[in-house]
Amino acid sequence: MKKSITRNPLLLTLALLGLGLASCDPETVVVPNAGTLSGGPFSFVVDGEPDMVSGITLDDSEVMGTNSSFVITDEDGNILGLPATMADLEGVDFDGAGAGVCLIWYVRYEDGLAGLAESQDIDDLTGEFDVSNSITVTRTLIGIDGGMISLEDGETTIVGVAETAQLNLTGVTTTSTATDASYWYIVTDADDNILKWITPEDRNNATIDLSGAAAGTCHIWGWSYKGLDDPVVGENISTLNDHEREEISENWITVIREDPDGGMVSLADDSELFVGVAGDIVINGIKTSSTATNLSYWYVITDADDNILTWVTPEDRNNASADLSGAPAGTCHIWGWSYKGLDDPVVGENISTLDDDDEESISSNFIEAVRLPESPEGGMVSLADDATMAVGVAGTAQLTFEGVKTSSMATQLSYWYVITDADDNILTWVTPEDRNNATLDLSGAPEGVCHIWGWSYSGLDDPVVGENISTLNDDPREAISTNWITVTRATPEGGMISLSDGTTMATGTAGTDALTFNGVTTTSTATELSYWYVITDADDNILTWVNPEDRTDATVDLSGAPTGTCHIWGWSYRGLDDPVVGENISTLDDDTEEDISANFITVVRN
Repeated sequence: MKKSITRNPLLLTLALLGLGLASCDPETVVVPNAGTLSGGPFSFVVDGEPDMVSGITLDDSEVMGTNSSFVITDEDGNILGLPATMADLEGVDFDGAGAGVCLIWYVRYEDGLAGLAESQDIDDLTGEFDVSNSITVTRTLIGIDGGMISLEDGETTIVGVAETAQLNLTGVTTTSTATDASYWYIVTDADDNILKWITPEDRNNATIDLSGAAAGTCHIWGWSYKGLDDPVVGENISTLNDHEREEISENWITVIREDPDGGMVSLADDSELFVGVAGDIVINGIKTSSTATNLSYWYVITDADDNILTWVTPEDRNNASADLSGAPAGTCHIWGWSYKGLDDPVVGENISTLDDDDEESISSNFIEAVRLPESPEGGMVSLADDATMAVGVAGTAQLTFEGVKTSSMATQLSYWYVITDADDNILTWVTPEDRNNATLDLSGAPEGVCHIWGWSYSGLDDPVVGENISTLNDDPREAISTNWITVTRATPEGGMISLSDGTTMATGTAGTDALTFNGVTTTSTATELSYWYVITDADDNILTWVNPEDRTDATVDLSGAPTGTCHIWGWSYRGLDDPVVGENISTLDDDTEEDISANFITVVRN
């Protein structure tokens, strides 16, 4: 790679022809000579540590040329650097050039050389110059291997309770074979943005303590590198994979940190009460609102005092089944239990023992499962004579009913008789010793209408006065009767009586039809009580009486009576004996169950 040019081509030509020119002094021809380099070749590992050449010598015994420089090129001759002196050359850090091969040259040249500049090709130099031999510098990358990482058991996912020792991970390991490079474990958030890092003493038995981290998800990556700055918090993990002296692991460990959440538990229809007959109870579709989906969730069954009986470990926490078919009649509670890494519950302990640790939480409610000995049955109700309607005088013993009974077959459940007003709003109730021979005393009730219902139930609160009877039929633990007994409580009222024309005096010939009176009527409003017309003599002593089908259109036949005067009275009553002939009409007005009319009709028989 030499090029030599004279300054006076004509004189050179003459010299070659042997034509001496004694009078002329031709310019001296300079032929640059770069000499020979010795030393090397060199091999460096690109590891972030400075790599300089040394021991290179130049045989300059025949070196010629006004100017000189060392030249560093790549394998293709592209100029990378131009150290001016040997000292400059020995100051070049070849580690910074990365992996590859470069060549060191020495050049001698005269002024006017073109092409000696970085990024130019050494083969394209033009001018008077000479280039030495080259020394090879080979730069090899240090072994970098992110490998695969895993937990001690080979898994790459772990779930633990946030802010507990469950998240102090030990035995983290890597398959990286780059033992000469550094290896760190980098913790990122779920979006792979860097949070922190660990520089383990033993990369294959590392401890990563995340016990102080709140609920969330993070990733653990491996990072193999040499001679680079620390990671930057907040930057993406990909920034640790963009240099030739670094590599992240091919995978990551997912760490899920959750807070236990017992949530709310319910049945498939969102209710919190199940009622069934003992011996045949399997509850399906149990579910929870717990959001701790990565932690374990069991259903724990307790007695009514919340002492643990057993538990269910469902495959699907939101479609769980609890088999209570072997349990006798009674009540139990079904709780939810969210936890991780704890021992099984202890039978006999209270449910509160499953809520006293950071790694667990019970549901904020429970499902009440009532196991009845039999199903509620309201049946049919009736009075002792099978009637379902009764009329009595308000405020009297007529409204004490004995022998009230029911057809209900649910004999192992409670059975009460509930009394409502005519609109079926609850007034009071009776808890009989014998449901089929009950006594209901309504003698203290005022005038009006009430209903008597039957109520079959188990384990419920007393009825609420003022609420409708339907409220005793809206729970699976209860049933009201399919009918009711109507009780009418009336006050006797004799009212005013008159003939069909409104008069209260009549005259007729004895023994004739003139003394048959049609359309006799009364103003009495006690329509539910009996009403008779009683005939007395002029001194109001009872002679006879008429029991009309229609009190407001009655027929009173006196055609067989002899000459004289008589009175017709009205008598309102309930549940009394017939009048006594000869007694005074006042005897039909001396009892609370009766009342005579305020007037009478006078009939004169001529």
